[in-house]
Amino acid sequence: MFRTAMASQRCVVPMTGYFEWTGERGDKIPHYIHGSGLLSAAAIAATRKIDAGFETTVAIITAPSRDAAGQVHNRMPVFLTDDLDEWLDPARLDATQARGLAAHISKARDLIANELKVDQVDRRVNSVSRIDPADPCLIEPAPLTIIVRGSGGST
Repeated sequence: MFRTAMASQRCVVPMTGYFEWTGERGDKIPHYIHGSGLLSAAAIAATRKIDAGFETTVAIITAPSRDAAGQVHNRMPVFLTDDLDEWLDPARLDATQARGLAAHISKARDLIANELKVDQVDRRVNSVSRIDPADPCLIEPAPLTIIVRGSGGST
């Protein structure tokens, strides 16, 4: 599936940022990783016939994290820069061309990675079924809580 998608079904997922979590299960801390504007994540798509219709699946291409994103998670989306037209070119690629294009775009991710910022955000982002997922406060930096433990308890 991925070989065919890389050869002829490349797409882009526009985003302003993405979320990653740190911490232990039950006590996860959400982080919003973002740039200063719109980001273009390289992706591939696959469409298959299901019953009387079609289903399209999209997968964002990831690579080892760099800079700010690496503080939170070991992988990050591959973001496109000036190579957007090359990525979206509808021409079918053979295996060698596809590997070359993948190598090219993975090098470009460092340009974007250097500009990414990481903000710890409100834990409510984990409960979007109970709140408005478009609420802009979900991507605002959360106030940091400092817990000091000593012989007298915590503050």
